[in-house]
Amino acid sequence: MPSASAARIAWLALVLAVAPHAAASTSATTPATTTAPAVTTAARLFTPGIRDAAHPGRWVREFERRKAILRGDSGPTAILGLLGLLYELQGEIPASDLLALLGDTRKHRDPLVASHAGYLRGQMLEQAGDEAGAEAAYRAEGLLLDWQILGPFDNSGRGGHTAVYEPETAPFSAGQTFVGKLPGEPLPWRSFVHARAPRGGFVNLADLLQPDDNVTGYATAWVHADKPTDAALHIGAAGAYKVWLDGALVGAADVYHGPNLLQDAYPLRLQAGWNRILIKLGADEGLWGFYARISAPSGAPLAGLKVRGAPPEAVTATPEASAAKPAKPQEKSPAKLRPVRSLRTLLEQRALAPRARPADKLALAEFYRWTSPFAPEDRTAVDRAREADAALRTARSAHILALLDPDQNTSRTALMSGIERARKEGPASAPLLATMLADLSLRYQSLGLEERSRTLQDEAFTIAPDDVLIELSLVARHSADGFVLSALEWIEDMLRRYPGSVLLLREKADRLFGLGRTQEGLAILQKLAGDHPTDGSLARQIADAYLRLGKADAAAEVGRRRAVAVPGLPDAHQEVARLEEARGDLGKARAALQAAVDLAPQDADLHTALGRLAARDGDNPAAIRSVRRSLELRPQQPDLRDYLATLDNSQRDDLLARYPVEFEELAKKPTPKSWAGKDAGVLLHRTVVRVLPNGLTERLEHRVVRILDDRGIRSQAVQGMVYDPEEAYVDVRRARVRRADGRVEEIGDPTVVSLTDAGYRMFYDQRQQRVNFNGLRVGDVLEVAFLRRDTALRNKFDDYFGELVPLESFEPQLLREYILEAPTSRKLVFNMPVEQSAGPTEGTVRYRAALGERRGVKPEPGMPGWTELVKYLHVSTYSDWDAVGRWYWGLVKEQLVVDAKIKAAVKEVLASLPKDASERDKVRALYKHVITSTRYVGLEFGIHGFKPYRTTDVYDRRFGDCKDKASLLKVMLAEAGIASHLVLVRTRDQGTLGPAPASLAAFNHAITYVPSLDLYLDGTAEFSGPDELPTADQGATVLIVRDGQGAELRTIPISQAADNRQITHQVVELQPDGAAAVRHLFTVTGAQAAAWRSALQAAENRKERLTSVWGGQFPGLSIRELEAKNVGDVLHPVQIRSLWSVPAWAQRQDDLLRFVVLGHRTGLQRGMAGQASREHDLVMAAPATEINVIEVVPPKGYAFAQVPASKTVEAPFARFALEVAARDGKAEVRTELEYRTHRFKADEYRALRDFLGQVDGALEQAFELRPEPRGAN
Repeated sequence: MPSASAARIAWLALVLAVAPHAAASTSATTPATTTAPAVTTAARLFTPGIRDAAHPGRWVREFERRKAILRGDSGPTAILGLLGLLYELQGEIPASDLLALLGDTRKHRDPLVASHAGYLRGQMLEQAGDEAGAEAAYRAEGLLLDWQILGPFDNSGRGGHTAVYEPETAPFSAGQTFVGKLPGEPLPWRSFVHARAPRGGFVNLADLLQPDDNVTGYATAWVHADKPTDAALHIGAAGAYKVWLDGALVGAADVYHGPNLLQDAYPLRLQAGWNRILIKLGADEGLWGFYARISAPSGAPLAGLKVRGAPPEAVTATPEASAAKPAKPQEKSPAKLRPVRSLRTLLEQRALAPRARPADKLALAEFYRWTSPFAPEDRTAVDRAREADAALRTARSAHILALLDPDQNTSRTALMSGIERARKEGPASAPLLATMLADLSLRYQSLGLEERSRTLQDEAFTIAPDDVLIELSLVARHSADGFVLSALEWIEDMLRRYPGSVLLLREKADRLFGLGRTQEGLAILQKLAGDHPTDGSLARQIADAYLRLGKADAAAEVGRRRAVAVPGLPDAHQEVARLEEARGDLGKARAALQAAVDLAPQDADLHTALGRLAARDGDNPAAIRSVRRSLELRPQQPDLRDYLATLDNSQRDDLLARYPVEFEELAKKPTPKSWAGKDAGVLLHRTVVRVLPNGLTERLEHRVVRILDDRGIRSQAVQGMVYDPEEAYVDVRRARVRRADGRVEEIGDPTVVSLTDAGYRMFYDQRQQRVNFNGLRVGDVLEVAFLRRDTALRNKFDDYFGELVPLESFEPQLLREYILEAPTSRKLVFNMPVEQSAGPTEGTVRYRAALGERRGVKPEPGMPGWTELVKYLHVSTYSDWDAVGRWYWGLVKEQLVVDAKIKAAVKEVLASLPKDASERDKVRALYKHVITSTRYVGLEFGIHGFKPYRTTDVYDRRFGDCKDKASLLKVMLAEAGIASHLVLVRTRDQGTLGPAPASLAAFNHAITYVPSLDLYLDGTAEFSGPDELPTADQGATVLIVRDGQGAELRTIPISQAADNRQITHQVVELQPDGAAAVRHLFTVTGAQAAAWRSALQAAENRKERLTSVWGGQFPGLSIRELEAKNVGDVLHPVQIRSLWSVPAWAQRQDDLLRFVVLGHRTGLQRGMAGQASREHDLVMAAPATEINVIEVVPPKGYAFAQVPASKTVEAPFARFALEVAARDGKAEVRTELEYRTHRFKADEYRALRDFLGQVDGALEQAFELRPEPRGAN
């Protein structure tokens, strides 16, 4: 089966990527020489591996290596012999040998190492089905197994860590309930008993508490000491946590990673009697659980303690003692507590000491590799591994670095270095060389480099023919090449060499299943199950095999046995329900599923499954109850709502049915006179939004449009609605046309198109559901309705809802209506008065805004943004901008990380500056580095339309969108000691907004702000200097996000005319035929400079581009010389020197030469204000100044017969000056045109046209040159 094969290869890749190797001597566990099987190699299609005294096999070699570490190291680094031991060797080395090793290690001199061996022994006993023995082993090492747990509470944006929820302050009381993440859901304390849900000592809150993403929960237990006792609490948590002892905070961490018992340790003092431990634990989208252990400060087990997961009676007498006091430090000074030992601290102290041994550096990197103490974005472990590799430069150090580095490029480089070193190190490193070659082979395979991958695989097997994992990769390749039966024979050959290998036995069973030999495969799995009774995946495989054989009763019995072994795991009972349903006993299936629901009563999926089972069993009332319960827990399940409608007629009420349209009545309405000259008119545009308690929505867009002329046929032929397929789907509910004769036709043709635009380097997962109306005619009335339903499990904006909706557009309209249904508990803020009434269901409210007949907005060039032209509705759950800023900071703060690459880059940039460089110089240099070293590419998938990628990832791949580059610039500035803030921007072309409400819907861009310099920096403006903010940002409404301290709404100032200058210096040497040689110096500063840098970035076509630009003014222009130094450097103005030949600067009439002031006509009035009148303000890019300084040298023997008159034109919004002087036989011209504003009011438009007309008139004055009379001096 292809899927099984793919899974095997993926599993093998994982094992190869995590297994450390080094040469090790063999011992008594090395097998004797294995005799060759009867079948000769010549008769086979494969070459089997070897196992003999010289080739003991991968697992024996690894076992001996670990034994040598444990026996030869009496200190904390001996832990490296235990980390990953069971992951690599359980099932491959005899259990008796592993238990003997762990038993010996229990006597290790370091109590931390000894205790971890005891813990691993418990894991082995648990997996062997000895639950009582496992529990005893765990408790002997001080693991805290049984708890009262509570949740979920909200952790949106990881904000739950700092939020203070009631369980932190309220004393414990049996029967108390709280209100958490799910609205209206009472949360009681629930018992977690590890023996009923064994997971190796891991307390998995997600087994019993749902939902389990972006949540916070609590766990509490009680510990009894006979006398005051100093102790250590060891904790390994999957997310951010806090720990209190009797109300005093003893430890906390705000990190999300994989949990490991060896991660953190804190000192604490147990008082005589019962002590309450309270743990607060957050989760985002990963695991939600923890390990906890109490020991003596040395790390040894602490004798005499009693531990309970239920409140002892003595505790209830003084409940106030159990309330957490998160706002206060621990009452006992940490200095008075005995320091505690932890393996992490001990190894860090050794490795980070001033004169640390290289071996200690590598030991720390290996420890980090197995214990994962850092967040994925934190590069500390990679940095430590890189330091170790630099110190040792061995194959093994390079391999560890390759395993830890998440960057595939640098990881592969490290791996290749390791391979090169291993070749030089010789036979001692041969097994490691083979492992690294196999790893590199799999990486090449994932890149599609199959031939290279196979070459490396073959070399790896030649070097280590006794490496089972490498040989298995060859088996997978052999099978993929079509030799399926031969691959099975190969596995059987391996089993003769490695009898009892769990990995090989499961591989053989999988292959037998793939060949349809189910009974044989089942026999293998049944044998394995005897040693692994709680293994859920194994039990499911066995049950599925029974089902394929038609033995449903036997399959159900497998599920029942596991449910008895692990009665506290809901998934075990859910599996029983599946198998009972398969055997046709729906009653028992429902009973099993009910048992799962009783364990996890807030799991929406379990209620859904129970409802569907009840419906199959003919119990409609029970089915409706379960389905409704699922929808209460997770409202946004559109498919389930549809299913409920099939069960319950009262639920057949979607938004379109609730707000019907009388299409025929609308279509008969007369066309208003104000629509004359329009191409189409909107009879009705209705938007209906239903907001659910979690902020997710359903949305109806309903339009009825009349086609008025041929232009309307084209403009209305395509109707559409945008959606994200990962988070929503769209139904086309209406698509029809009423013809002028009254006939109604369904001519709408639905299609879906992607909106990704690679041309603009924008990649996002948005699509548009379109309806193409082919065959429209003048007089038709079309009706189209789209219904969009969110399908995401959660609102990516947490419980926020907000949007900005225009209530009019370019098209004329009869009625625009916006209706919003929302829970009464959700406070909404509007920018305008709205009607409010009771909602359609209990606990909801309906808001309505409507706008009647409008003639439509007249489109004009240079219009202001749309919010300044039309009435619009702005609604949000946020009433103030501080709340928006705090939410956004919570979303992005974990993405703002720095690694060695970023630090090195900042150091290099600053080193290039003078030692006395100012803060502004540093900012300018770092800004230049960001815009030149990273490209603008937007990967706006899902939440990443708003949330930046991690800054380390952005810098590694050297591209990002606006918020990515703004974030990168922020962390680089911080590394240089310069504070800055992220800024959300509503670009000027979108129009301004009023101060309320506050919402995320307002913004479409992100930049950076440096408060000490009052400087805004746009990281996407790759051709703009740090003082040349793009004009789209100037005048923009922005929200400065003050790093968790709220936010400030501002408007970015518009630059001044003096900031944006274009200066032209020309020396024009005229010829008698009117041609001219022109020396031209062109300088641009300010907002216009970026366009010139962009156009001229390629040196090879600069002359061609400039010829095109200037040749439009001077036909036939030829550029003979060109110099454009630093034109691509954003820290310098644009400056271009050139020498032109212009064939017709002046027009010759007989002996008269005539030319206008600038040598060409300007046409300013036609270009800027071509319309006779305007309805809207005219907006230009920015205030600006244009200066021309021209020296005209006449041909020899010619003199000026006429020169233009100097002229000044003044207006409130602009000024023009022309100065002309003729002296020493030459003419000197200076013009200066200054636009003092970027925006001209509509009532100033006529004055602007007059002003520009006068400027055109002044510049169209002519010079005239005639030959001087003969004899004139």
